[in-house]
Amino acid sequence: MVSDEPHPFYSRVLTSHYLSGNLERSTLFLASADTYRSLGIDFLPGRRVVTIGEDEVETDDGRTLKYERLLLATGSQPVGLRVPGADLPGVFTLRTLADAEAIRNRAEPGCRALVVGGGMIGFKATEGLLGRGVRVTMAVSSPYVLSQSLDEEGGLLVARMLHQHGVEVRTGVDVTAVESGDDHLDVHLSDGEVCRCRLVVVGKGVRPNVELARALGLTVERGIVCDDHMGTSRTGVFAAGDVAEVFDPSRGEKRVNAIWPHAVVQGRVAGENMVQPGSAYFWGGIGRNALCLGDIRIISGGLVAPREPGYEVITARGSDWYRRLVLKDGRAVGAVFVGDIGGAGVALSYVQSGKEAVPLVEAFRSGRIHAGIVMRAVA
Repeated sequence: MVSDEPHPFYSRVLTSHYLSGNLERSTLFLASADTYRSLGIDFLPGRRVVTIGEDEVETDDGRTLKYERLLLATGSQPVGLRVPGADLPGVFTLRTLADAEAIRNRAEPGCRALVVGGGMIGFKATEGLLGRGVRVTMAVSSPYVLSQSLDEEGGLLVARMLHQHGVEVRTGVDVTAVESGDDHLDVHLSDGEVCRCRLVVVGKGVRPNVELARALGLTVERGIVCDDHMGTSRTGVFAAGDVAEVFDPSRGEKRVNAIWPHAVVQGRVAGENMVQPGSAYFWGGIGRNALCLGDIRIISGGLVAPREPGYEVITARGSDWYRRLVLKDGRAVGAVFVGDIGGAGVALSYVQSGKEAVPLVEAFRSGRIHAGIVMRAVA
């Protein structure tokens, strides 16, 4: 196992809690050197594969490793800023443990931080910074926050909730330049304003690391195109995780849904098929998100804001909560829960299963969604 991370396996989804100070560094680790040894894994941390041949790979330290089966779990990388000053000290992304440690060292209680991007990464960065007592401004190029996970009404409600937590949300703006001061950064925005802050965290999404796959001649769209066994277009080569493009039942097509639960299942399926070809299946997965910041609770999944005709949308709302169910041909294809998230798991089970959603629609309209309903969806 070759990894460019210098550490054993740790939970990247918990790095925002480490940033906030709610978790100790040691609690992030899910494996140790002894774990690898006990499983018979030759673990090579801090190394990167630079070329892949017919039956061998070469690492950046000149080592050659033979293979009969190969798994590409190369993940993704943050989308950075492409403006003057983007590489200045104090401009960060939040992807790795090293990123979280660098931000912790810069983020002093009471200072101002600018979070660029209102998606999942920007939201998690904001959560971690608020936990450290940092004042946060969020600059979002979209008309509302979490535009890839929520519809407009849900996004606007979340923005109001963020404001109640002291977060200044500025939508429809981009960063045009970053300049360094004595102990601060001046960030120029597209509306002409300048945000003076101690640090910048860029959370504008991720991009799958497909360079090795392209060089090997695999079929690559946004990610590495995989079949139901997590096999690629080349026999004996598999992919899993953020880099894999697999079937999404809510959209009826292959898609990259870079979330931890899918990566875990895909890795297991790929591993079983590397040992015994055709023995395990990944039946597809929807994009889904679950976020919590103080009293802000958000769960969403599937296709939440379709632009094409032919979809039915059911909504329900209160002063501090919002729900949305998206249907096509009698089947749930997307759901949004903001504030009151009761029943969200049931709704997403319908989206994942593709079963007729009549019981869910009835429960959604009546406001009585409970766990028993899901049995009728997936039976």
